[in-house]
Amino acid sequence: ISKQEICIIFSIFVIAFTIRSYDLGELALNNDEAIYAGQAAALANYSEYQEQFSIFRAHPLLLQFMISISFYFFGISEFTARIVPVFLSCGIVVISYFVAKFLYNQQTAIISTIILSLLPYHVSISKQALVDVSMSFFFILDLLLIILYFRQNKILLLYGIGITSGLSFLSKEVGIITFAISIITLIIINKKIRFKNILFVTLSFIF
Repeated sequence: ISKQEICIIFSIFVIAFTIRSYDLGELALNNDEAIYAGQAAALANYSEYQEQFSIFRAHPLLLQFMISISFYFFGISEFTARIVPVFLSCGIVVISYFVAKFLYNQQTAIISTIILSLLPYHVSISKQALVDVSMSFFFILDLLLIILYFRQNKILLLYGIGITSGLSFLSKEVGIITFAISIITLIIINKKIRFKNILFVTLSFIF
């Protein structure tokens, strides 16, 4: 990666972060956000929230766990609940740059990443403490690792594919589709079923 490319990526990250963090704590939490934030507060050992919010509810707890770390160090507020999804969504923007670059070219990567950083729907979801954000982050990271495996064919990348699939699932149960997509794509890339590679991905996913 050249210095010029690093400057471009950093500039896009700053734009994405500025838009998403503006007035981040001004609006009250909506219904889903309140549940996830309450779970995070319970995980952070705030006893008053443990009585009101059951830690185990509809979804896995990866995002709630990350938010609980934010609560533990910086206190409970709308801002500290939403700043975690903001960083994850900015990560999505950066990872998308490399996905577009490896699939197409740098020009396509720059244009698509700028569009994504400014896309109203993506911005609005990114400013909310929702499990969809963390699931999407690990899904796009899994996609990048699959592309790198197609280009480099390294065993280490298979472990990364399994782990990111697992983290996508731990964000939201529908993230299990990430694991299915990964296995099917690896079969297509290898043009045959390689049980050893599938085993590496599966064990990493289970771990």
